[in-house]
Amino acid sequence: MKRFIFVIVCFFVISPALAGGLSEKTQSMSLGFSYVDTDDLGKETDLSVGWAYGFKEGLVQVGASVSYFSQDFDGSDKFDSSTIGPLVAINFMPAAKATPYISFEVVTVGGDLGDAYDLGYGAGAGVKAFIGDSASLDVGVGFSRLQSDISFLDDLDSTVFLVGVSFYFGNR
Repeated sequence: MKRFIFVIVCFFVISPALAGGLSEKTQSMSLGFSYVDTDDLGKETDLSVGWAYGFKEGLVQVGASVSYFSQDFDGSDKFDSSTIGPLVAINFMPAAKATPYISFEVVTVGGDLGDAYDLGYGAGAGVKAFIGDSASLDVGVGFSRLQSDISFLDDLDSTVFLVGVSFYFGNR
């Protein structure tokens, strides 16, 4: 057990010292998990996967995301849905070991919620903290909205808290 703890401590002490930045890589794959508490509606758990290609030495990333989420409505049933769409991220210090970013996304909605909501969009901000030469821990907060084309349904506005990991590959 002591060896395991030693290895973990060494990883978190040494790997940031060896960490690269976005300016060294061209592509990224991200895995995200978020928990959303929608006002007067319920809870949502979201698992997302994204791919992005970096331009301008990592300053701008353009790609696509796919998400699966489960919505647990207060006092009602549980619904499963999915989204897919393009994303854009702007990284303010791509060569740094901790990179602040803002992101924007537009998605189409499928599954159970796709019957009532057609389009979603969101914006977020956070930090990508590199934990090695090719990985970062991503932490952020954002806003998302699902729009309905049914007149009696309100749009779903949500505050999103995100924790995820990104893997980088493709040297410049």
